[in-house]
Amino acid sequence: MSSTLNKSDGHTQATSSDTRHANYISQTRTDTASALAASRTGDVRKSDSEYRKDYAKLTNGASDKSPALSNEGAGQTSQLVKLYEDMDKLADVVLYEIDITERRYNKLLSDFKTASASDREAISAELDKLSTNQTTLYKSYVSIYKQGKADWPKVKAEVDRTLLRLRGVTDK
Repeated sequence: MSSTLNKSDGHTQATSSDTRHANYISQTRTDTASALAASRTGDVRKSDSEYRKDYAKLTNGASDKSPALSNEGAGQTSQLVKLYEDMDKLADVVLYEIDITERRYNKLLSDFKTASASDREAISAELDKLSTNQTTLYKSYVSIYKQGKADWPKVKAEVDRTLLRLRGVTDK
């Protein structure tokens, strides 16, 4: 491997690889400058225009109005807003139940630490039940947003039944 710099009498001399490197840099600068000048004057090479987006194809002749701004879209939008409001209300109820369940779980867990051996068995069973209820509530919460938009009446009925069952109220 030859070195790129030779030292003679304390001065550095350029070799042929240095010359090639300098030529490459000057050529690159020239190419960049000419491309910049062409873009300023509007002279665009054919290869540059091939990569431009064709916005006419993207719109497919669609009107300037979006569906949300048109009359029929306004009705749909208001229905979606109402649906999401209903979903949020039910989700808040589920979150409230989750909070209550977590508080009961934490209280029973602190009672478990100081309970006698006979009480620990009953508390343990109650903790298991609360843990199962909490998992069920989390699943209900997720189903509200995951499946609610597709079939809201069915999801709402299932979540309501779950809430009533967990509260101890049976369907009549």
